[in-house]
Amino acid sequence: MLSHDEIIQIQNEIRTSVEKQVKDGEQSKNLEGALACGQFMNVLHLKQRGIHGTAAAIRVLASFNGNYNNEIGKLIHYVRNRKDFDKDKILESSLEKDETNVIKIGELLYSLSFVKQGSLDTSSLVKELGDKLISNIKNEKSWGYFIESDNKSEILPTAYAYLGLRSNNFDNLNKIEVFLKSSIEESFKNKKIDNPSLYASIIVAIYVLSNYEIDINQKQLIEKLWKSPFCTMSFNLEQNIEYPYKYEHSYIRIPWQLFFLALSAKYSPRYYSKKLCRQRISDMKLMVKGQGFKYIQSGDELSTRTNSILFDVLEFIDKHSKQNIRYSVFSILNEITWFINRNWLKKTLFSIIIICIGLSIFQWIRSPTASIKDLAPEFIVYLFSVLLIFTKR
Repeated sequence: MLSHDEIIQIQNEIRTSVEKQVKDGEQSKNLEGALACGQFMNVLHLKQRGIHGTAAAIRVLASFNGNYNNEIGKLIHYVRNRKDFDKDKILESSLEKDETNVIKIGELLYSLSFVKQGSLDTSSLVKELGDKLISNIKNEKSWGYFIESDNKSEILPTAYAYLGLRSNNFDNLNKIEVFLKSSIEESFKNKKIDNPSLYASIIVAIYVLSNYEIDINQKQLIEKLWKSPFCTMSFNLEQNIEYPYKYEHSYIRIPWQLFFLALSAKYSPRYYSKKLCRQRISDMKLMVKGQGFKYIQSGDELSTRTNSILFDVLEFIDKHSKQNIRYSVFSILNEITWFINRNWLKKTLFSIIIICIGLSIFQWIRSPTASIKDLAPEFIVYLFSVLLIFTKR
């Protein structure tokens, strides 16, 4: 699995890439007294910059004991003065859309919670962003994708808003917790998780609540999530979620497999030690050591936000995973199960059983004293063996 040293090494690789992009990338050029980050890292020639990327950069750099106070201060300066820095670059309507985007506000608040108090004063910005969310909450419990809109309440933006507020110690969040818990429970009733976007959103909500030790019977939920038709661990996959803004469409990518691995590490050694889960971890380690962690379906470049989420998930795993004998036992059992489930082995064993059945019938026919009852025990064993071979585990 992932050792503490491996986690630190991967986080340092991510930190190095983020730092270089922030300092040397074209997106930070000509920003007087400020720095920024965009959608991608390790792509120094791109000028694109925005909230998702800048929040991700703050999240990563703020975890290194105040070593990047100067850079973080400049990133925050960009966030505070984005209208001035980007007035010739982005349409005013796009800036307005970003400033009312609940997920972006939540992610930015969460990133600011890692900035060491006493090194940089973020209190006024945190209060401004938090008050914006709270003053636009629906029925004191939830949000849509944008504030000041008539859109219905949604679990994904509510989870990110709660994450941002809770991480900065805002009070009176109980009704939001109840909304998230009830939404999760309701989604599992009558197979209401009928699309991959809702599936990914549910996983994010469970992860967010698990950050703060809120019990929602996670062990059972992980088992249900694993059995969902939308659970794919055979290859690296993230979910693209589209959501409307007036007459436009925005989208966000959710690397739900990372969140699922983190939850399994904390609550379920059985699933965390499964061969496919271990394969995803191995792929992630190899990618980070190579050209960097990415989802091929989403393009060739490295996503700053996705790598920041990986950084966060690794911290969660390092804190909560229980590296004990249970993981070793489950790993061995999963290897055995994986081997038994190979198609070629199933076909071979089935062929052997058919041959044995034929030999039993042949011997029974040749025996003058044989009774039909003599075949019953053997045929019961053969039937049980066939069921065992072809039962999905």
